[in-house]
Amino acid sequence: MLPIAEADKIRKMSRATRDDAPWKLWPEEMYKKAALRRLCKVLPSGRDMIPPSDADELPQLDAPSPPLSPAAAKPVRAAGAAAALATFAASPAAPGDTSAAAEDAASAPAVAEPSSKLDHAPAAAPPEHAEAFKRGIADKAAGKQRRAIPGEFRDNTRLALCWQAGFDGDALPQFEQEG
Repeated sequence: MLPIAEADKIRKMSRATRDDAPWKLWPEEMYKKAALRRLCKVLPSGRDMIPPSDADELPQLDAPSPPLSPAAAKPVRAAGAAAALATFAASPAAPGDTSAAAEDAASAPAVAEPSSKLDHAPAAAPPEHAEAFKRGIADKAAGKQRRAIPGEFRDNTRLALCWQAGFDGDALPQFEQEG
């Protein structure tokens, strides 16, 4: 919790003094924002949540974040709404919950691991298609937007489709041979 004296100090440091300044129009929201920004400085970063097996593939930073205590570490979740729904559906029922939904959740099958279609492109695919596909996977992991198709793929519809398939987690598209 941010003490009101600290929040007022932040408010006084604001350079916006006009009548339409955010601190004048929405003071409650600005107090929330100030508290959240302070909180974000002490929370672990996303890099701290990556399992050690994947850490070797990441670029090194100049000053690494301090390691998390085992109690503070949280399990890594799969990205996307479908993965969240699957995780929610597979979560165990609360103790003492006798509802039908709880029984269904308790007897639900475990969530399957993602398919290996994302790991590699088919051997029959042309190298440029496989490269665009892999780049789509990498861009999705990097947090880029789907509509941000790289420039080198925009002029070639097939490469753009391969990039989108990788980004979306679909199978690499197969095209008929030209000629």
